[in-house]
Amino acid sequence: MLRKIKMFPLRERKLIRGCKAHKNAGLGCGADYEADYVELYAPFDGRDDIWEGKQGGNWISFLRNNGDVIQFAHLDKYKAGGMVKEGDLIAITGNTGEITTGPHLHIQIKDKFGNRLDPEDYDWDGEEIWKAIVNMLDIVDKRFLNLGYRGILRRDPDKDAEGYLGMNKYEFMEILIKSEEFKIYNPIFEKIKKLENWARLKLK
Repeated sequence: MLRKIKMFPLRERKLIRGCKAHKNAGLGCGADYEADYVELYAPFDGRDDIWEGKQGGNWISFLRNNGDVIQFAHLDKYKAGGMVKEGDLIAITGNTGEITTGPHLHIQIKDKFGNRLDPEDYDWDGEEIWKAIVNMLDIVDKRFLNLGYRGILRRDPDKDAEGYLGMNKYEFMEILIKSEEFKIYNPIFEKIKKLENWARLKLK
């Protein structure tokens, strides 16, 4: 079974202020989240480096394998830098730095070209969500799925398609979310509903 997909470095995601409202030039465009000395997890596989600064206090600069750099500021405690896996505990949030007014987590992101990205619009799921879906489908009621076929799920399914499951993707997901295994991956369903271009999922 896959490790639980965090999909965000904090267990609870509560935005204080976003990139457009963040006027502190010292830290640049970023977003602040409620985080009162709570655990911070690696959102992806990658490498983290640590340093101290006057404004942001204790920092972690996380280099994702795709080249994106995600920075976390105002940390209380952190582990030594190095290679980490998605879901690893990497720090405890805090209140360090000269410009903080209370415990919280500041996040700012740059892509591999140096362009600043809004943390609220960032794809925290990446490709890992699809791996989780495939694994989840594989363990849910194999008799129903009839995994001997390459199942095709569509908003308007082609009834003549090979492996047609007899329902559209929304009907299928309604059944899926009632399973015990889905409780592990429940954030995935909410994400899928937002993916308007999700037209097909092939089961292997």
